[in-house]
Amino acid sequence: MKKERDYQKKILFKRLLSVFLAAILLVPTLSVHATERDGMTEEKAVEIADNMFENIDASQKILKTSDGGYLIGKATVTSVDDYDEIITTYDSAMDPNSMSVEEAKQDVVNSLVHPEDSSIQPRLASPPTQRWVLALGAEYKSSAFSGSGWRFSGYMFAPEPSSGYYLLWARYGDDGRVGSLDQAYATLNGSLQGDIIYNGSPTYINKGTLSHVYYTFNPVNGSYYYVQNI
Repeated sequence: MKKERDYQKKILFKRLLSVFLAAILLVPTLSVHATERDGMTEEKAVEIADNMFENIDASQKILKTSDGGYLIGKATVTSVDDYDEIITTYDSAMDPNSMSVEEAKQDVVNSLVHPEDSSIQPRLASPPTQRWVLALGAEYKSSAFSGSGWRFSGYMFAPEPSSGYYLLWARYGDDGRVGSLDQAYATLNGSLQGDIIYNGSPTYINKGTLSHVYYTFNPVNGSYYYVQNI
């Protein structure tokens, strides 16, 4: 853990420069946020929403996150520089902002069919800067992907230390990759790295003490990923 933090600090300037250069190259892709989901039918959106929550019991509560994803269970947000520094914690079962499964499905449909009304952040065109630690049994489902070029998860993820190093990842709609933060940056800069996640094939991934980042290139409109600590 300390080794990862020290390494991140040493190459911070290099990464910021890389992101700046990548942002210049990807400026045209950022402008598509308002229209990138044009053509999404309500029927297709309902199908995506049903598939997304088909494994969730109707009695469970779901918390929508700032990047438009959905948390089921508990998660702790920590500093990327100091993993012992807790920024905040979430518990979908207790949070007053949580919604029912049916409400979450409708929220997915609305965000797909009417993206102009959505207040969520655009899908990142560079690796994330927030680290989420998933408690045992917790699950996170992303909002639907779209756009062009490399697209990254809104957060990096890690399992709580007492539960081991594995996270279960799955992708629906197309394929993607899961890598460490360094692998995500290397991929953005032209060196393809990370473990492949095939469409519809859940895969356990072990990154040791390193955080996990999801990324995909030219994502299929409406595709999404989920990650579980089970």
